Amino acid sequence: MVTFKIAARALVLFAFSVSVATGSEVVAEPDQRPAYLLSLQYEGATPSSPDDYRKLYELALQIAESSQFNSRNPLWNWDLAETLAQYRRAVDGRYLLISFDSPRILKTMGGDITVKEILIGLNISQYASSLHTVDDEGRIVGHAKYSGDLCLKLYELVTTMDRHLTMRSSGP
Repeated sequence: MVTFKIAARALVLFAFSVSVATGSEVVAEPDQRPAYLLSLQYEGATPSSPDDYRKLYELALQIAESSQFNSRNPLWNWDLAETLAQYRRAVDGRYLLISFDSPRILKTMGGDITVKEILIGLNISQYASSLHTVDDEGRIVGHAKYSGDLCLKLYELVTTMDRHLTMRSSGP
């Protein structure tokens, strides 16, 4: 597995180093602590620049923020077993995962939610297939009615990249 790391303050890169065994790393000043881990699992896709990572991160946040409904603030009876099955299918296949070092509040169209992770399934051949978050207590949260246009943009971005990797950043 190729591993890439990036740590930045407001996505400004401070230094590059190349690791022969694991790939390339971009690191920040020693006193900075990375704020999130971005992992893309998609055969044949690898972000090739810090700008690709920024775009993936921003699209993931925008998709999550566009969610109109979620299983933590349900307007109907969510099938928890189906939500968990969809999550398992996503992590068993292709996906984009943003894991935050500490929980964050996201302002979604369906209300504020606390997130520790954002998982976007990429298992349909034309767009992002599912959206889940994991809250500060480790509960998997299903989402519905999120932006189709953003899901198409994410899919198009991912399919223009080369292999899979993991990156760490301090985020915006």
